[in-house]
Amino acid sequence: MCARAAGIGMLGLVGLVLAACVPLEAGDRVVVVPRDRVVVVPEDGNGWWDEEERGPFVRCRLSGGEIRFGDDWAPYVPVEFVLGRDDVERLRVVRRNGRDARSIWARRSTDGRTIRLCGRDPRTAFDPDCVSVRFDRPDLREGVRVRLDRRGLFRDVELFCESLRRERRPQPVPPVRPVPPGAERLECILRGGRVESPDGPQPVMPTEFAVRRGGTEQIAVWLLGGRHMRPFEVRWTPDGSRLLLCSVAHGPARHCTGIDVPPGPGFRASDVDVPPFAFDLALRCRRR
Repeated sequence: MCARAAGIGMLGLVGLVLAACVPLEAGDRVVVVPRDRVVVVPEDGNGWWDEEERGPFVRCRLSGGEIRFGDDWAPYVPVEFVLGRDDVERLRVVRRNGRDARSIWARRSTDGRTIRLCGRDPRTAFDPDCVSVRFDRPDLREGVRVRLDRRGLFRDVELFCESLRRERRPQPVPPVRPVPPGAERLECILRGGRVESPDGPQPVMPTEFAVRRGGTEQIAVWLLGGRHMRPFEVRWTPDGSRLLLCSVAHGPARHCTGIDVPPGPGFRASDVDVPPFAFDLALRCRRR
């Protein structure tokens, strides 16, 4: 039935997809993405957790002590931030009495092991006032605390940083065997790209989820910095051939994008769009 869609035009194609190709609920809308847009590459599952481009992300918190506000030192409201490798984030630090605020820039090195905190943007300012802290990966897994003192910036401030997830080593992937619907599942990680938020388009933090064949899961995708979240729905068709990533909305406002699921232990899909909220996402999945 799906093969007949080639000659009936785009409107007919969408209708036919809704009616026959993919099991969807009433009111759902499928966005048909060209084949040269979503690139699906089968994988053997090796090196799964060690090839993230910007992760693992670290979450840090500044608390205690005093920060320089203008001409004097003062206590402040503790501030949290999240950084991927080579990320820069501008922090708004508020004086505890609420009468003043200042900016501090946090930058993480390309190798992910150094965090610099500066009074000016280190990308543009000449010789900015900065303090650098270097961590080993085991320290970040367990969480590490450091005291910061920097003339004109920090006085007895505590910096606490930890990895957002413990590192996991890839496990041997068993051979794919015929199984009844619902008995196998996909373990996936969604990352990269950008998602619309009240602050404009933002990159997403790596989001892990699992879905069983024929099942549906609700997932929460947090944006970089952890201030905003957008929910999505994930469905794996009963025949195991497609994964549906849907925006969560009511009636016809919901959009779903179908991604082919090739046979084999795992796959990668790049340039995944779920308009009007998410674009250029990267998806990686393995069968379990």
